[in-house]
Parts: sequence; C-alpha cells; structure tokens
Amino acid sequence: MLACIPTFVIERARLYAERKHGITRRRGGLAIDHVRKVVEILLEMGVQDQHVICAAWLHDTIEDTDAKYDGICLEFGKDVADMVSSLSKDNRLPRDMRTVEYVERLGRAAPGAKTVKLADILANLESMTGSGADAAKACRKAAQLRRYLLAVSSGISPNLPELAGVQARLDALLGIHGLEPVDLDTGWPS
Repeated sequence: MLACIPTFVIERARLYAERKHGITRRRGGLAIDHVRKVVEILLEMGVQDQHVICAAWLHDTIEDTDAKYDGICLEFGKDVADMVSSLSKDNRLPRDMRTVEYVERLGRAAPGAKTVKLADILANLESMTGSGADAAKACRKAAQLRRYLLAVSSGISPNLPELAGVQARLDALLGIHGLEPVDLDTGWPS
C-alpha cells in the first residue's frame, strides 16, 4: 500500500509541471492545459490517491521536457517517479520500436499509472477535431490511442465511482472515428 503523501506535494507537482512545460504548445493550446485536463478527469472519476494525482501532473514531463526520472524521484518519491516513467515513451528508440515498447510497458504498468493513462487517452480523444486531411490524421491518432487503451484497460479499478461515465465517453469518442469500443473491465472489445 502506498503511503499517503501530503496535499502540498500535489501543489508542488503542479508547480513543477507548470515550470517544466512553460509555454510549450501542443495542438492549438498550451501543453500544461492538457496536463490540467488529465488531472481534472481523474478527479471527476473519483480518484483520491495523491500519488496518482501527482503522477498525472507530471505524466508528460520526462517525455516532453528536460525532466529526468532521478529528479522526479528525488522531488516526489519512487512511487510517483515509477508511474511517470511508465507513462513516458523512450525517445531514444526509433519511432516504430518506441511505440511497440511503450504499449508493452503500459500493459505492465501499475494500476495508478494505468488510471492516469486512461484519463490521458480520454483528454486526447476529447481534444481531437478535424476534417479532410485532418480527419484522416485524427483517425490514425484515435487508432493509436485505442491501442494504448487496450494495453491499460485490464488494470483499471472497476471501483472508481465514475468509471461507467468514462466508459460511455470513450465509446462515443472511439465511435466517431469508426473504432470499436474497449471494455474497461476486461480489456477486450465490447
């Protein structure tokens, strides 16, 4: 069982993420806005584990900023750093190998990390729009997100208060892109 960490550590994680991401942009908005949305979704889902909330604030820092595992470990502890690491693609690998390795790592990730990834997937799907050439790109991205969802779906706690609502949102968003839903209880298509 993870030890409880003080609430002020969550605030430190938020400030750390804001500092690391700075004014970096992604898909028409600031990178930190996406991170905020992931945390918001976790809170909507009823997640109360402070380690998970810290990991959500930090989930893109290793992959997208100059943050390193050791620094996060020192600042926020091994449990949080391990979750953040499991949510970070290894940018040293070639793109095709990076994706395969990432999907495998997501499948082995701790339940807290899988829950953060679930919120991340939902935030990414909700932010996707497109028509014409953009629509084709959005469909490819949605298919990739569905692969990640399949990898983490079996590790999501069925006891989260709002899991049914998240399932419905995911099903609708995947359907927009012509993709089969993913059952969060078993990991198999619904």
